[in-house]
Amino acid sequence: NTLTVSEDQGTAGISSVEGDPFNTILFPNPVINEATLRLNLIDNSPVSIQYLDITGKSLSEKITYTGRPGLQDFNITVPAHLETGIYRLLVSVGDQQALKSFYKK
Repeated sequence: NTLTVSEDQGTAGISSVEGDPFNTILFPNPVINEATLRLNLIDNSPVSIQYLDITGKSLSEKITYTGRPGLQDFNITVPAHLETGIYRLLVSVGDQQALKSFYKK
């Protein structure tokens, strides 16, 4: 389960996505302003999220939450500057990452 991301001047180049190490669910989808990010974590590692456009360009700073083992829900607020469209949420825990696409209404 790997996602390879390279950062270059605000752009996250996504070269491959294989699996989802956290069994990530993002709901509701489409998202209006807020959503729930559900992850299955194995330890107390911090969870970072970052909003990307469809090409992989970063649209936000990384936001970090405190994670704990087991199934966990995080309430996230989609940045107000994101207009209606399709976006991606990059979820990072330690050296593992997952990518979820969503539609912002």
